[in-house]
Amino acid sequence: MKHFFSFLFFIQCLIIQAQIQGTIKDESGKPLSNVNIFIENTYIGTTSNDEGNFTLAVPSTHQNSYLVFQYIGFKTQKKAVSSIKGHFAIQLI
Repeated sequence: MKHFFSFLFFIQCLIIQAQIQGTIKDESGKPLSNVNIFIENTYIGTTSNDEGNFTLAVPSTHQNSYLVFQYIGFKTQKKAVSSIKGHFAIQLI
């Protein structure tokens, strides 16, 4: 059983190709917590923490997809996964 879980972890590591990290802020530069971030048309997602930071593992099958950023009172925004390099910041309006 132990080897089975090790095998599943290994397979999962092969599937996940990119890890996206970012910070979300409002127009005044204040970090936004609990922003919903997800890959468009999937259930793969996360939320930002109290400092507006987030990390999302993106499977290689979704490298040409879009990240969607949703927060109540702000306009929904999309950003192409393929255009994201390293840690990035996004400002919600």
